[in-house]
Amino acid sequence: MMRFGTWRRTAKNSGPFSLLGVCLAFAVAISPAQAVTCVVKGGDFDFQSEGFGTVFGQGTQANADAAYRALEKELGDPAAYSRPTVFYAKAGTISRYECTGEKCSAREMQMAWKSCSDGAKSVAEICLPLAVVYNKRLYCVLQPNAPMEPGKPFAPYTPPFNR
Repeated sequence: MMRFGTWRRTAKNSGPFSLLGVCLAFAVAISPAQAVTCVVKGGDFDFQSEGFGTVFGQGTQANADAAYRALEKELGDPAAYSRPTVFYAKAGTISRYECTGEKCSAREMQMAWKSCSDGAKSVAEICLPLAVVYNKRLYCVLQPNAPMEPGKPFAPYTPPFNR
């Protein structure tokens, strides 16, 4: 008579639950902020009630990268925001403003920007519009002020979220 062997566990943690454990560990290791990408083209900005979006060119690439990394630590999941929310960067800190309507108006964004910048004693202390969360998406509005170099093609800025 031929005997087909018996199934035996060869490792203490093998079996159907070991794969589940690996999947859960992987899911926990990926935070929602790591999965976020942002819209960078001004023509695709649809968060303003006036129908236009503005890209703010300010500072160097290192400054913009640092501001977006600070935002990444604070942002969380864009789907968790119930109202359009504007984020401003000021001297390494992030502040936020929730818009009152379904979309942000240029006027309220400007007033929030002014309020955030009040008391600034130098250019380094002025708030800069950084990003907007609207309709479960992130829009990156701050880009470095890169000088045009003759003879070289224009290289658009890519925020850390999209790298």
